[in-house]
Amino acid sequence: MTSVSRIFFAAFLVLLSFQSFANLLISPTRVVIDTNEKTMQVALVNDSDRPQTYRLEFENKTVNEYGAFTKLDDKSVVGFNRADTMLRVSPRQVSLQPREKQIIKLSLRRPRGLAAEEFRSYLKFVAIPPPVMLAAPDQAQATQLRMLMSFSIPVVVKNGAPKSEVKITSLSKDAMAKEQPFIVTLERAGSSSVFGNLKLYTQPDINNGKPVALLNEAAFYTDTTRRTFKLISMPDTKLSPNGLYKLVIEGVDKEKGIVLASREISLK
Repeated sequence: MTSVSRIFFAAFLVLLSFQSFANLLISPTRVVIDTNEKTMQVALVNDSDRPQTYRLEFENKTVNEYGAFTKLDDKSVVGFNRADTMLRVSPRQVSLQPREKQIIKLSLRRPRGLAAEEFRSYLKFVAIPPPVMLAAPDQAQATQLRMLMSFSIPVVVKNGAPKSEVKITSLSKDAMAKEQPFIVTLERAGSSSVFGNLKLYTQPDINNGKPVALLNEAAFYTDTTRRTFKLISMPDTKLSPNGLYKLVIEGVDKEKGIVLASREISLK
């Protein structure tokens, strides 16, 4: 292996070791600020065995019909219902010892004349690792490498009473995938996002009330009016022999216990 190869291989190993964001526990993983609310809290816990430092900042991105995100820069964010201009986060940087907990405060200041719509940005947590010194055996100078890993959670601001209705349009299976998951297509009408648990049952029920496939905490944002989701097949369940199923969308958070939509539908 050449000296250059050793450096890049070492960098790759460092990258793998810096998956520290997986050790940061966050609650909640989605923040929704309703019309009568001004502040929210997010709890962070360092679940690793070493100190961790995170920088907190906002970013904006859209999601397409298939769940792929596109980051918005200062130019492309124009016209997007962003929430970050109304939000403040405190503190902006946290250093956590192993198992230490920290409360993050989000403060909202709605501008005058704000439209009765929904706004969204993402709170990003950037892990700040210490610099790592990499040097090949035959090199006199070491290369300092600092890798920043990040992930984010959505922050949704509702103003007024934006509403949406969701409709179930189709059910199919991904024959190209090994697990052949169920694919559900939904359509949304209105000015707010829809969050819910998607549960698929055989019709008639042959699994004693257990769904044959599900997806918890599905998010259908206002970026599109159509959204496709892949459901996770449940073990020890039987598929419908006649290809007929019933899909139920159950609300979460403040809509927990409410059925947002349901439909008996044939597998295509």
